[in-house]
Amino acid sequence: MYKIRRFLSTLCAVCMLFSMATPAFATDRSVTSPYSLSTTEANGVRTAVTRDDTTEYIVVYDTINETVQYSERNLQTGIVKSGDAVKVNDAVKVNDYPSLSSRATISLNTNSGFEYTEWTGRQNEWELERPKTKKEGSGRYYFKIYENNSNTNQVRSFKNEVNTLSNKEADFRSLTTLAVLSSLGAGVISGFAVATAGLLTDAAMAAIVAATGAAGAAAVAGNAVCIQCNNCMIAIEDVWHSTNNMHS
Repeated sequence: MYKIRRFLSTLCAVCMLFSMATPAFATDRSVTSPYSLSTTEANGVRTAVTRDDTTEYIVVYDTINETVQYSERNLQTGIVKSGDAVKVNDAVKVNDYPSLSSRATISLNTNSGFEYTEWTGRQNEWELERPKTKKEGSGRYYFKIYENNSNTNQVRSFKNEVNTLSNKEADFRSLTTLAVLSSLGAGVISGFAVATAGLLTDAAMAAIVAATGAAGAAAVAGNAVCIQCNNCMIAIEDVWHSTNNMHS
């Protein structure tokens, strides 16, 4: 599905260190940060750029057309890979839910592209969603499962991670606005389409957050949202690999 675990422990450690910091984001000037972060804004287009040892991350937020686009440039080869420009307020669903009036429905959708819907009954049925990754196109990917011994722990873990993500998005929104939260979500969705090994790196997170214009405590909260998105991506991969009854 995507290569995640081989660098998970390192990434989490770096992310924890970054989340404890309080970065100061500015416009039209370079900013001192571990990622050589710089942001510029002209004619309603805000561009945030960071880099680590191997990659430059560029996030462009067009506030006029309300789109966010994420790109990565390999510093050794110069090759640029870009995700699609994602509409900030794009809430189009990839599917319609069937009518199951005799069963209770529990659902939670996040701005960052992760969602679960649970239909309770004699055997619970789930639909899980995440942002699409490399070679999958743009938007969201979803699949359905029946809950059983093969996946109960994993699907419940994903549900908990999405609940936590929703709470962190609420924290970020309390410090900014719904529009800023939506732009953060658009950046995350665009980023996962080209993210290295299927997860957002710490420098990529910094660029996504900076492109929203968040500063101070809001920037820290935005970074926490991005970290939790990685946790959700890991959790949904666990469901995928453990389930023996995937269906559409």
